[in-house]
Amino acid sequence: MLALAAGALTARAGLINSSFETSDFTGWETTGAASIEDGSFTAPTDGLYQAFMNSSTGSVPADALSAFFGVASLPGNDAGPATEGSGILQTFTLSSGLSLSFNYKLVTNEGGFFDNAIYVVDGTVTVLGTSDTVAQQPDGVPDYPFGLPYQTVTVNLSAGTHTIGFGAYDTGDTVVDTGLVVDNVGEAVPVPEPSTAMFGLGLLGLGLWRVARSRRRIQVCPQGGQSQQPGK
Repeated sequence: MLALAAGALTARAGLINSSFETSDFTGWETTGAASIEDGSFTAPTDGLYQAFMNSSTGSVPADALSAFFGVASLPGNDAGPATEGSGILQTFTLSSGLSLSFNYKLVTNEGGFFDNAIYVVDGTVTVLGTSDTVAQQPDGVPDYPFGLPYQTVTVNLSAGTHTIGFGAYDTGDTVVDTGLVVDNVGEAVPVPEPSTAMFGLGLLGLGLWRVARSRRRIQVCPQGGQSQQPGK
């Protein structure tokens, strides 16, 4: 971990302030209703703070949120198209390929209708969940009583420059709201190069062959001892 400044500002997997431990959005871009929350909101998965974005007061229209993420449009669902929401993003550079993970928690005050929570990597949008999947589930946060415990997603990234973003938005209406809590972005495990993986498999195969060959060279004596086969 590379310390960039005194205190909690750190870089992991090329990301700055990946667990929001500066207690603000240093290193991140935001739009709409985005905030930093501590453990009184819900228990963070790493450190003392986490990011929260929602589709409530302060949200931006769907076209502005799409432009923020650099995509033509945001996915709708059975309730209708995206209407308004909020998001955060960061652009970072990797010197080698790795697996990047993050923790997320989808919360809502919807009683069974649809809103979306997403993550965006290099312009590709993936829906993390819809609010109907957590409606009536008890693990919520203040003002958003329904939700599930934190979950983890891992994505494989190659060396180079990438952008990762997170967002929550209403679909079909702008009346009832949904939020997304994010923490611990960038717990990285190096992705082995194909040649390295094949080399490892080759070594394993060679080791197994040597074990098998050594076993063929040993026979059991009638007295229970061992003797090598002559000439082997």
